[in-house]
Amino acid sequence: MRKITLYSQDLTFLSKALLENLFPKPIIGELLVYDDLKNENSVLYFQEDYYQKLTSAINEKYIMGEFMKSNSEKEWNHLMHSINSADTNNDDVSTLKSYWLSIDPTKPKTGIDKEALSKILLTDFNVYKTAQAKYPVLRKNLEEVYLGHNIECNWYLIKIDRHIETNSAMVTKIDALPAITLINKYGFQIENIQVFKAWKTDNIVVSITVE
Repeated sequence: MRKITLYSQDLTFLSKALLENLFPKPIIGELLVYDDLKNENSVLYFQEDYYQKLTSAINEKYIMGEFMKSNSEKEWNHLMHSINSADTNNDDVSTLKSYWLSIDPTKPKTGIDKEALSKILLTDFNVYKTAQAKYPVLRKNLEEVYLGHNIECNWYLIKIDRHIETNSAMVTKIDALPAITLINKYGFQIENIQVFKAWKTDNIVVSITVE
């Protein structure tokens, strides 16, 4: 396996890239993580096949000038150099968890994970007292429920979008009920819901404004 320690900035950009499908997502077990909460970093362990696939995709984006075109060229380059510097090791990883954006091949790539939603609804939502505490958990919940969707969860605005697939049974809609249910559970009031096709992309979007 390959091992690398990534700090908060690199972790943020890696998650962003995986969420937006800029880099290939790992299958469960291909990317393992140990979170060092005290130092706000994570130690990542890559299976060799996935590591080669990931670094190839990152280097391709770099060669094509994609990082240079962005407003965060320095940060993307730093992530690339960090991942490329991963060392080979034989650490015991039997107790580590898969990276949170790993794909479960037994589940559909796009759709609603009803089992995950049911488990989430059994949790105690009252432990989150402030909006600042609620938003990160709400976003994580939405990512667990909406498979194959991109999730944005900013102050007062929640967006769920996915690529419009040819001949898809959900080509003209996204099921917003799970999101509405979770938003209500966290105590937010919904002001407005819009469904539209994203500008310049073949994505369908549900935009939910809350207060």
